[in-house]
Amino acid sequence: MKKHYISGIIIFVLGTAFSTNVFAEGDMGRGEAKYKVCAACHGENGEGRKIANAPRISGQHSWYIARQLNNFKNGVRGTHFNDITGMQMRPMAMTLLTDQDIDDVLVYVGSLNGRGKHSGVKGDIKKGKLAYAVCVTCHGANGQGNEALNAPKIAGLPDWYVERQLNNFKSGIRGVHAKDIFGQQMRPMAMTLASDEAVRDMTVFVVSLKSSSISKPVTLAASTNVTNVQAPVSEPLYAPCASCHGSEGEGNQKLGAPRLAGQHAWYIERQLRNWRDGIRGTHSEDLYGIQMRPMAMTLVKDSDLKKVVSFIGTLRGEPSKSTIQGNSDSGKTSYATCIACHGEQGEGNKALNSPKIAGLQDWYIARQIRSFKKGIRGSHEKDVCGMQMRPMAMTLADDESIKNVALYV
Repeated sequence: MKKHYISGIIIFVLGTAFSTNVFAEGDMGRGEAKYKVCAACHGENGEGRKIANAPRISGQHSWYIARQLNNFKNGVRGTHFNDITGMQMRPMAMTLLTDQDIDDVLVYVGSLNGRGKHSGVKGDIKKGKLAYAVCVTCHGANGQGNEALNAPKIAGLPDWYVERQLNNFKSGIRGVHAKDIFGQQMRPMAMTLASDEAVRDMTVFVVSLKSSSISKPVTLAASTNVTNVQAPVSEPLYAPCASCHGSEGEGNQKLGAPRLAGQHAWYIERQLRNWRDGIRGTHSEDLYGIQMRPMAMTLVKDSDLKKVVSFIGTLRGEPSKSTIQGNSDSGKTSYATCIACHGEQGEGNKALNSPKIAGLQDWYIARQIRSFKKGIRGSHEKDVCGMQMRPMAMTLADDESIKNVALYV
């Protein structure tokens, strides 16, 4: 029998509670009959089988399984020439001809309680826990996932599967298809794991997370010392943004996310459009821009984009403390060139297309200046304002000069 896989139960990307009313439309009897084909690889109880390259699917969110089945059916997954297991899974997904077929399978999979087996991946769990601080924002402190952030449950997955998917995202086997928006969000996160050792460290920590039933609310472990989960926000469209930028737009250095609170609305709108249109976030070295672009692309309607911008204008996140060591006096001298556009107090000037820079984190200012110098920003043919900024950044001859200006600003 041909192998088949509901691969991809992991985006690692982007925690609230599990959805509990997700099996309303499927038929259990029909689902059980259809699942007999799946059981050969995924197991009678959805426990998964490494020998068949089939991950555990019991306990996973139905919305996520449904999305992956549709991705396989539509060629969003399982078409990369190096995705051997995905190619094997795709024909299996294509046998589910209708949405009703998928719903039937989902309701039956939701009744399964199989537990997968680990293969014994070795790594440093403490290092993995530190690295997981980036993941917790979307996947949750207990790996419970978050539908609002399109992040699946990762607790309970077998170690060999977690390791494989992280490597697939890193190498571009996953997360590069033009229609795989959520995979594109995940890929830069996986790319922060610089080595195979780092991937294994992350893997052993993830598989240490306690798996929870999707029928019960999740309680975060009191002993977990990772990034705090953001407070709820009143504008649903901003909820994905809050996971990195904070519920008050204060930013988060660990996630590379700048402060948004206090920035001019016209500038935020322009940058969101630039990301959406590929003017930003398409340079191969713009790791954080690549992370940001899929988020902006979710704002398909201009009305939604403007609503998010308007909401950001209500946020009051405070500026963070300096993190850079430098010479503020030297930075002040160099800033004389910047005053003409950004203003003496860094207040910005719309007429000159210059954003407010007062209140931005020093580490972010330094990163953007370096990006302009290297051509990571300001080199796209349609980035007219960025082209104006790039020569200014290039007047700062060395990294010390950049740090001095960032500290002064």
